[in-house]
Amino acid sequence: MQYKPSKWVSGYKHGPAASYTQITRMGLFLNVSTSKFEPLDSTWDNLHSGGMFISDDNKIYFRDETNKDIYINSPADNQLALYASSGVGINVAPEADVSLNAAEIDNARIRFQNAHSVTGDAGISTYDDTAGTDLVIGSNLYIGSDGNLARWNASEESSYLYLARSGTVYLGTGSTGATATARLTISAAGEITAPLQPAFSATNASSQDNIATGSTVTIVLGTEVFDQGADFATNTFTAPVTGRYQFSLTARIDSLDTAATYYQIGIVTSNRAYSQIMSPAQFAADVAIWNFSLAILADMDASDTAYAFIVQSGGTAQTDIPGAEGVYFTGHLAC
Repeated sequence: MQYKPSKWVSGYKHGPAASYTQITRMGLFLNVSTSKFEPLDSTWDNLHSGGMFISDDNKIYFRDETNKDIYINSPADNQLALYASSGVGINVAPEADVSLNAAEIDNARIRFQNAHSVTGDAGISTYDDTAGTDLVIGSNLYIGSDGNLARWNASEESSYLYLARSGTVYLGTGSTGATATARLTISAAGEITAPLQPAFSATNASSQDNIATGSTVTIVLGTEVFDQGADFATNTFTAPVTGRYQFSLTARIDSLDTAATYYQIGIVTSNRAYSQIMSPAQFAADVAIWNFSLAILADMDASDTAYAFIVQSGGTAQTDIPGAEGVYFTGHLAC
């Protein structure tokens, strides 16, 4: 049974009379003059009340008697807007324009799904414990409740921006079927490192005696000091990607023959050769020790190679490259 309300509000044409309106659901009515919900019976005024209504501009309002409200709006076709004057909270009282809280787990996660069943999704996720909060913005990647990175689609590529509570920032990428790995790291103090940037340092493990004359001789480098990217092998660096590579070569040469026309030492890449030349004829006697040093910036295509060489033109095959660490050949991808 429906009771007639004790209060009527004029000025609304869709009520039971042309100029009156009433809302009987939940015992409330909308007072058009104040835009507030009020109890149907004045004896209910000590109760808190609220309700929902659709405004003239097609906004759906959720409003209480103190005029505090939120509304849902369609600002344009196929759009939805949720508004609250003091922010919107999801499972938490808002502390900003939008606040999200995952109350029962250690991480909060927003996932952006697409319409392609074979493509990994994107997301914003956090990991929180007593030490602080980590934030990850990832493509097909999120940080789980265990603090480890994981992919939504295990067969697809992934990448991320990781903002750690320690103040460190990581930028990571991963190929098909592999979880992304940090490629660029910025420490809290501002130092920038690229742990997978191609770089190497190689030296000779033993001597090369009596260098042959009249031909190009590869300098043998049997010890890798480091090989970041695993691009150096068998005396040769192989460029993993197209770019500009910085190389340096230092070499000690013993027993130079003054009868030789010249000595040449350098670096050969797939595109060109870079070298230094000296003539021992200027000396009155054979030279016991001579040091060559060379630095270059070389253009290389992916899969191009670079190695160090020595040439003795004329004279006697008596010149040596001395034992361990007589030569250093280094390089890295500069840009």
